[in-house]
Amino acid sequence: MTVDAMQSGEAVLAMGMLRRLSERWISVSAARSEESWTAEEAVAWVQFLHQVVIGLFRGVVMFAMVGIGLAGGHPNDALSGEIIVIFQVITPFATLGNTIETWGEASAAWGRLRRLASNVTQAPLQGLAFPVAQGRLVAERLSFRFDARDPPILRDIDLAVEPGQLIGILGGPGSGKTVLMRLLLGLHPPSAGGVFLDGHATSQWDRRDLARHIGYLPQQPQLGSGTVAEVIARLEEPDPELVIDAARRAGAHDLIAGLPLGYATPLGQGTKLSLGQQHRIAIARALYGRPKLLLLDELGGSLDAEGEADVAAMLGRLRREGGSAVFTTHRPALLGLADRVLAIRNGTLVSAGGAAHHLFASPVPERRLA
Repeated sequence: MTVDAMQSGEAVLAMGMLRRLSERWISVSAARSEESWTAEEAVAWVQFLHQVVIGLFRGVVMFAMVGIGLAGGHPNDALSGEIIVIFQVITPFATLGNTIETWGEASAAWGRLRRLASNVTQAPLQGLAFPVAQGRLVAERLSFRFDARDPPILRDIDLAVEPGQLIGILGGPGSGKTVLMRLLLGLHPPSAGGVFLDGHATSQWDRRDLARHIGYLPQQPQLGSGTVAEVIARLEEPDPELVIDAARRAGAHDLIAGLPLGYATPLGQGTKLSLGQQHRIAIARALYGRPKLLLLDELGGSLDAEGEADVAAMLGRLRREGGSAVFTTHRPALLGLADRVLAIRNGTLVSAGGAAHHLFASPVPERRLA
């Protein structure tokens, strides 16, 4: 579970799943600890009974030997033999007090641990929860660098995403596309400028609350542990209607229905999915609850032609319903759906021009877009 969480850490943080994941980890750990405690308790009682039986056996043997040796002997010898027998018989019972004390302390500690695990309350908001009316996303003079001594990865980026708009973003390897998506989502605090959803900074937003308004598809769509329904529901208690709605929108319903247990199929426990199947389920996770805005990194990267057609239909439906999306991709068919196609050049956001698929074959004038 820990390894799965680390591999899908970006999605866990982006969509506010950390609290639920922590609760699940505590619950599973408590259950495993209870199994261990039960086993250790049984071992302790077996050891005690073993000592009692051995002590009694020794006592009986020595009593018989002393009785035979002292038959008709001197009273002092009989007294010495009786003392030896008594000590051999009571030795295992002398350890009973220590055993009971240790067991009592361990039992009390285990009781406290169980109460702690069962009384885990919802973590307080890590940030603020703001109202969202339209879902308008604005980036103003956005700049970012990982270290003050490093050159900026992105600089002076201005971008406005209106409701009902689809924005496609191009860029070569290492150009900063993924960093830009993380900045828009508020995963990285900007070095300068800001990103605002309906006027509120995304970097100051509570992650779990923000995930109700923004769906996110990371570049590497790791799914983590849980059933398919739980993964789509972002580890919350799945709402069957919303889960199936998200899966249908992502074109993932048929593939999920074909799994051994359908939506109850556990992931990360031997169930092998292709990259395309993982991609579709990750898109369904981003669509869960019908957020107003989607941020989709490397959209369609692992999909076949049928999957690409499903994603295109999903984007068209999103726009008709007044939702918006910012996505990175190199697929011409998906870029053709965008209202605007932009490119990252030398850390700035510029227009990709009329033929986006020839972007890197010919120079493009660098002009910032408002």
